[in-house]
Amino acid sequence: VLVRRARALDVDFDSGIDETASEVKITCSAARKLGDRLAVLAKDELYGFHTALEMPRGAYGVIEYVVRNTPTLDALIVELVRFSRLINAQTFTTFRDGRLEERIAGEPEALGKQGNEFSITHQTRIVRDASRTLVAPERAYFAHAQSGDDHELREYLGVREIVYGCGFNGVDLSKAALATPFVAADPALFKVLEQRAADIVAKLSTSDELENVRRAIAAELATGEPTAKHIASILGTSERTLHRRIASHASSFGELVDRLRHELALAHLRDASRSVADVAVLLGYSDGRAFARAFRRWTATTPVAWRASHRSE
Repeated sequence: VLVRRARALDVDFDSGIDETASEVKITCSAARKLGDRLAVLAKDELYGFHTALEMPRGAYGVIEYVVRNTPTLDALIVELVRFSRLINAQTFTTFRDGRLEERIAGEPEALGKQGNEFSITHQTRIVRDASRTLVAPERAYFAHAQSGDDHELREYLGVREIVYGCGFNGVDLSKAALATPFVAADPALFKVLEQRAADIVAKLSTSDELENVRRAIAAELATGEPTAKHIASILGTSERTLHRRIASHASSFGELVDRLRHELALAHLRDASRSVADVAVLLGYSDGRAFARAFRRWTATTPVAWRASHRSE
């Protein structure tokens, strides 16, 4: 959508992607760079924000119509958490104590300034359109660091405070806001659309029953050492049930965390823009030496040597 708007504005550039394809896969790093580049070319530091304001109704397909037909904002968030994979397969969404958080595992800046501001603005716009009221969060959060004048963004969101550089995108919502009714909601249509969304998510899912557990752990790694108790609370289950679920796959919580760190380490080291120290932090290691020891245990070599031997990938 960011590229499509640039074309409409007659911005001449090479996006580096197949713009005729119905589906495009792009890394978060490339998405951040593309967003920043478009903002410069369009001479608009709030390019993502302005793009969200111009989005046509229904641009997100079935998931958008599901949330538009929920009875309240609280119910909308339940569906957003449940079906977030239909928007971005890498996003892990949680809602606790009035705070909605959207994280991308191993990506503390998520989609970058333009992508992040687009996302929160578009979600706010859908809520206001469905409720026909100026619902405003108490506080907004962005994964990227603040840059430029955010007066227009702050004014549109109607927030008292915006917190930047926190590793996730999200909002704080009051109980009154969560109770906001959606005046045009159609209960019968909602049931049909909800089932359709559930079917699509089921097809996207792999046969691995631990997928949600893995995604939750990955999203929490950069904040430190994830615990089974904390991950269970995120998933809305008990710690005992979580351990039993993992054990049914002949594994333990610790082994699952270690295996996931190994997989993410290899993926992050292929990104030349990240230093080894950055990768260590993203995986929740207290220092580079701890990461190096773990990496040698996994691969019998060092992160630097492994990166050098896989530079062409």
